[in-house]
Amino acid sequence: MPDVFYTVATGQQKRLVDTGQTNGGTPVFADQVVTAPSSSVGAGSDISTAIVAGGTAQSLASADSTRSEVFIANPDAGEDLWFMVFAPLATSAAPNASGSIPLKPGASVTITGKPAASLISIVGATTSHKVTAYKVVS
Repeated sequence: MPDVFYTVATGQQKRLVDTGQTNGGTPVFADQVVTAPSSSVGAGSDISTAIVAGGTAQSLASADSTRSEVFIANPDAGEDLWFMVFAPLATSAAPNASGSIPLKPGASVTITGKPAASLISIVGATTSHKVTAYKVVS
């Protein structure tokens, strides 16, 4: 699987690197700091949304084999957002669940390659929590 790049609230660029190992069938990733941004959002379509029902996972983007990149940002000042790529590895994103990745307040992530083409599930604790997102189709 390609690396997943993201930015933490402090602006530091990080990436999740596939270690090639699994734990109960779930891929194991190593978290690494990178010194330069992975890529820019580029020209794309706005798929921003808001959480419809707090605590309930929803689809941010359905599977689309033509999608090459997805940018997700959490503009909320005080609440984590959780996302999952490769659903149906698990059914959907959930806080602290295996396969779900936290997106801290003010942080963003850019997903590229095959993971960007998969279904992407999101969940936030509060109804109307805003989610900024863009997709790029090749």
